Amino acid sequence: MVIVFKIVAPISLLVLAGCADSNGAAQTSGGSGAVERTANKSAVPVVVSKVQRSSFPVELRAIGTGQAFKTVSVESQVAGIVKEVHFHQGQLIHQGDLLVTLDKQPFLASLAQAEAALARDKAQAQLSHAELGRYSELDKQGIISKQEYEQSVATSAAAQATVQADEAAIQTAKIQLSYCSIYAPIDGVAGAQLVYPGTTVKANDLPILVVINQISPIYVDFAVPQQYLGPIKSFMSRSPLVVEATPPGGSAAEKGV
Repeated sequence: MVIVFKIVAPISLLVLAGCADSNGAAQTSGGSGAVERTANKSAVPVVVSKVQRSSFPVELRAIGTGQAFKTVSVESQVAGIVKEVHFHQGQLIHQGDLLVTLDKQPFLASLAQAEAALARDKAQAQLSHAELGRYSELDKQGIISKQEYEQSVATSAAAQATVQADEAAIQTAKIQLSYCSIYAPIDGVAGAQLVYPGTTVKANDLPILVVINQISPIYVDFAVPQQYLGPIKSFMSRSPLVVEATPPGGSAAEKGV
């Protein structure tokens, strides 16, 4: 990677004016120094310019090494079997792109099981609630003992708690199912493909699915000859310097200060 410094340095430019005949030649007499011109040729106009202060860039070139601004190792959050891989090594990917799909069948089965348990326990909770209503009337009439009524209250509360637990299990099963589709967390370039269809992966463990390197922005390490260090520091104290990084074979430069 070639690094180019652009240092804008002010200098003074002096424009000199002169005059000459139309043929670009002038003749002077030996004693008076007067310019003799032929009668049929007109004088060349004299153009005068003021001294102006301007600036121009001073460029320093150096070879640098690029380093990723951020590196993320993508891992699976659930244990499963890789079904599809949707990227290839070196691919430029964007945040939210689908990277890997795991086999969803075991997670769909778990979700169906949790939904069935919820339906069963809801029915049981409704029955317990109805019995509680009957026991409440009997308790008011003094037909049943206080212990029987309290037992009915506890049974109804336990049934409702079971329903809530089933609902939480369904939510967990849905989350686990969503983890079967693994997306890119950042923009960057995909590293080596480390898993293939049929690979068994563990939750938050090896093997890593892919390493993503964020290269926009990017860090670049470079060095310049020591004799330029003084001028660079001098210009940096006045204003930020423009740095352009051109990748090998690339035409567009990444700019920074």
